[in-house]
Amino acid sequence: MSSRKSLFFVLPFLLFWIANANAATINAASCSQSDVQAAINSSVTGDTVSVPAGSCTWTSTVTIPSTKKILLQGTGMASTIITRQKTVDPPNWEVINLAQSGSRLTGFQFVNGTVLVDGDGWRIDNCKFYRAADSNEGVLVWGNRSNTHPTWLI
Repeated sequence: MSSRKSLFFVLPFLLFWIANANAATINAASCSQSDVQAAINSSVTGDTVSVPAGSCTWTSTVTIPSTKKILLQGTGMASTIITRQKTVDPPNWEVINLAQSGSRLTGFQFVNGTVLVDGDGWRIDNCKFYRAADSNEGVLVWGNRSNTHPTWLI
C-alpha cells in the first residue's frame, strides 16, 4: 500500500517533467519588434522566448498566436523597456496581443502600450506600465470577442 501512495504523489511530478522535457529557450536577437516576433514565430507550446535587456520602440503589435502557450520573458521591468509608438491611421496602441494563447508575460516595462488579452489562462506578472495622462494604456481584457465591453485592469 505504501508504494501505491508514493506513486500517487510522484506520478504528477514525473508527468510534468516529461511534458516539459522538450521545452526550449528561444533567444530573441534584440528587443526590437521584428526580432521578438521572429522568436515567437519559431517557438512551440511550452517554450520560453527570452528578450534581452534594452530599450526599443515598436511601431506594430507583437502577437502570440492562440495555438501557442509560451513564456515571453524580459530581463526585468527596469531592463527590458518597450515603448509603443502610436499610429494615427488606424489608431493602434497594442504592444502585445496574447490573443487566446494562455501564455505568460513577465519582466518588461511598457511605455504607452497596451497588452491585449482575450480568453483565459493567461498570466502577466513583474511588468511595469507607464502611460500618457490622456490615454488608456495598460492591460485590456476582452474575456471573449463577443464581449463588446472590455475591462481595463490597469
